[in-house]
Formats: sequence, structure tokens, C-alpha cells
Amino acid sequence: MEVWIFNRIERKMTDYKNWLKDKEIVLINREKHRKDYSDFDKQITFKDFTFPSFHFLQERIKEKQMCGEDIYLVSTSERDLLPLSELRTEYNLYGQKFKEAELFRNKVEMKKKLKSIVKIPEFKEIESFLDIQKFIDKYDYPVVIKPISGAGSLNTHIIDSKEKLYEVLGNGLDKDMMIEKFINGDMYHVDGIYQNGELLISRPSVYINGCLAYQENKFLGSVMLDYAHPLFDRLNDEALKILDKLSSSEQAIVYHLELFHTNEDEIVFCEIASRVGGGRINDCFEKVTGVNLIGEWVKSQCNLPVRVKDENNKLAGWILIPPPKAGRIKKLEDIGYPEGMFFKDYYLHEGDYTNNPKISIECVVAMAVEGNSTNEIVAKLDKCNELFLSSIVIEEEITNED
Repeated sequence: MEVWIFNRIERKMTDYKNWLKDKEIVLINREKHRKDYSDFDKQITFKDFTFPSFHFLQERIKEKQMCGEDIYLVSTSERDLLPLSELRTEYNLYGQKFKEAELFRNKVEMKKKLKSIVKIPEFKEIESFLDIQKFIDKYDYPVVIKPISGAGSLNTHIIDSKEKLYEVLGNGLDKDMMIEKFINGDMYHVDGIYQNGELLISRPSVYINGCLAYQENKFLGSVMLDYAHPLFDRLNDEALKILDKLSSSEQAIVYHLELFHTNEDEIVFCEIASRVGGGRINDCFEKVTGVNLIGEWVKSQCNLPVRVKDENNKLAGWILIPPPKAGRIKKLEDIGYPEGMFFKDYYLHEGDYTNNPKISIECVVAMAVEGNSTNEIVAKLDKCNELFLSSIVIEEEITNED
């Protein structure tokens, strides 16, 4: 049976032919990735994945089923989960169906479903400006305004005063937004694979600075927790409870869950997605456990067995460092970094222009390190940030808004 992959991932992060041995792969690609995948015999490209690409796929599914054949549909991005799940539902194909996918994408429906089993901040879908003021009158500042189905912390704002509210909403309010009470606490994420009531493999981590750090030009990162950490089992227990409530399919689910831990020792739900976490979460997960979550996600959508054996190597952590300011990069030196670094990738170089980041994953460089403890890795990542900031010079008077 053919496997049709909606690919949004650069080549160096994928190994489709190895992951899907003996499967006939049809790669639906974006134009910008065509050359990187030129060795694939069956490759269909679109400028982007919009209505034409999904309509094309719908027509191919109908043709296949008229000949008595089915196909597997594979998503590689959160943005394609809903349209592909809708096609699976409509044509009774294997994998996550629309009703379940929507619970992992729509944060309002997600929280309605979970509010009876986990602690959740007060929230409301925004239908008008009046909803915002009524919510603030009832629950006071600070609040968070964010997209119902967003990713990467895009258009997510912490509002702590009327002045900030006016600043954020001065240009109007986007559609499909929600408001919720701000939770003061550390944010953690839990990543792994779930199937049929069991966490097949699961690792909690703690964020450094948090997902909105880019708004203050601070780095974003996270570090995996020691097994002995007092929250290790509690966070995994929350993950299992949440996934039991949301997942109804037999397919193995790769997940990325975010939770708060408050000063009152409460664990509060933030959100969950049925996809691989961003940043360099997958690099660290694979380094420590030996399991590549992207590969297992692809395999799980094709009804193939997933690898879940945890090799229990050292712990790891990652960091994304944004430009310290907007301008043209005049100098960027590759200087020495702490022992234990196993990943480093520059996204901008000398002569490139930088702007203030708009989402959490925009950065100049990404790095990942390994170590024997959470505290050791935090210290190494702080050192990475310090060394990087000393290596870059930006001419701020020259900017480019493209």
C-alpha cells in the first residue's frame, strides 16, 4: 500500500526510506524542498499546502479506492493534522480521525474535554471585545490572549494592565482567539509515545525562560529531568491521564504536552499536541533514549510497529538564541563551546539581516548539549548563550523588514 507523505521537514531531519522500508512512498513536497528530495522517484510539489494540494490528494484517494486500494496519509506538521484527519475520516483510512485531531488542535475544545480531570486555568473563547473585558472584570489581570489553534507561541500575549491590553489590541483582534487566566509558575513539557492506555516512552523536561522569551530577545530552551526529580513521575502521571481522555484511536500517538508547576505545588494544564515538540526536543530525545520521535510518528501513521526502548543515556538540553537586536550581522565568530555539545546549527550568517522574532523558534543558532544532571546542563546552556552573545556584532542602524 502506498504511503503519501505531506512533507514540511528539511532533508537532514528525515530518513523516510529507512523508516518506511518496503513501502512505496509518494512525497508531496513544497517547492522549496524539491531539490533536497530529488532521489525520490515519486515526488509531487506545490508552492504551499493549501486547498489545491489537499483537493489533489482527495482525487487520488477516490481513484485508488475505485480500484480497491487504500493509502496511508502521513502528516509531518501540526498544520496538516486536521485536513489529513478529515480525509481519513471521510474515506475510512487508517490513522487519527478528525474528531480526535480536533481535540489536539482546538485549545478551547481540548480544555472543555479535560476540565473534569486536570486543573485548568479559567478560559473563554473570544467572540467579541466585550468578552475580553468581562473576563478581566471577573478574573482580573494578568491574562493570556492567544490563538485557539496556534503553534510556536505566535500572537500569544501576556496582558498585565489596561495599557498593555490597549497596546496589544490597538490594531484589532485576530479571529479564533481565546483568553485565559495567567498561571504564575515554571513550565514543563512531556514528550513521548502513547498507545492504548500506556505511555510507551515518556520524558519530562523543564523550559528555560519559557516559550514567550523571544518577545524579550531572551533564549528559549529546555532540559530533561533526572529520574530522581520530584516531578518526574507526577508529570508522566498527568500525561497518561490526559492522553487517556483525548485519544480514542488504536494508532500510537506521538505527543508534546505542556504543564505549569506553581508555587503552591499544583500541576496546571497548559496544552497538548499530537505531534513532535519543536525546538531541538527531538534531537535531545533521540540522543538520550535512542528513539527518533519524528521517525516513530511517521511509522505510527502507517500502522507500523514503533520503537520505544529507552537506552537511558545521559540527559540532554537545547537552546535557541534569538538575535540580540535587529540589524545586519557584521560579525559572527564560531568560538569554543562547553564540553558535551552534540548539536549546533546556524540559521543566519555574516551579512544576513535580523528582525525581532515573531515566534518562539526564530533564532540565529540552535545548540544542544548532554550531561549527567539537569543542573549541569542548565549551566552549560547558560554558558552557550554567554559565549554566543560575545561572538556576534550587529549593525542596528541597518534593518530589513522583508
